[in-house]
Amino acid sequence: RFDLRFTVVHDRYDYPDRSVEDLKARYYSIAKKLLEARATVPEEIINHPLVKEPFNPAHETERKRVLGLLIARTPFLERDEAKLLEKAKEVAAAR
Repeated sequence: RFDLRFTVVHDRYDYPDRSVEDLKARYYSIAKKLLEARATVPEEIINHPLVKEPFNPAHETERKRVLGLLIARTPFLERDEAKLLEKAKEVAAAR
């Protein structure tokens, strides 16, 4: 729901030493605490995404880094990778 709004918040936020991932981590940790505080019994939130899959800022940073590398690939690298995948298929088929 708030996936694209974090960059706007980060742009308006007055603490330059905090990243978008820091803001997301803070937001999701508070949202989880509110969810837990409002629940009458723990079983009613056990399957909620905030509880089952908490936000991991390190994973998000790594995901963005890898995505940047993927986007920055040149056509030469893409052809090279396609050739390698084709060779891997041939080797797998020969087994």
